[in-house]
Amino acid sequence: MIRTRAGLPNTTANNQAALIDAVIHERQVELFTEWGHRWLDLKRTNRADAVLGILKGSNWQSTDILYPIPQSEIQNNLNIIQNPGY
Repeated sequence: MIRTRAGLPNTTANNQAALIDAVIHERQVELFTEWGHRWLDLKRTNRADAVLGILKGSNWQSTDILYPIPQSEIQNNLNIIQNPGY
């Protein structure tokens, strides 16, 4: 209904995986200048390594998807260890 209202043709997705891929592509195109949406989508769908590994080449490590844990949090809780790569 939304695609029809926007004057776009119906999607050709005929199963769940194809529909999810279509939605991810639409988000990539629609939100390309919005801060962080693409990055969070890649992390959420576990596609960051596949996409960014190709783009960044040898500069990409699979641990790059993790955020660092602040040192103050590690000091406050000795059960926390720093994420790999930091």
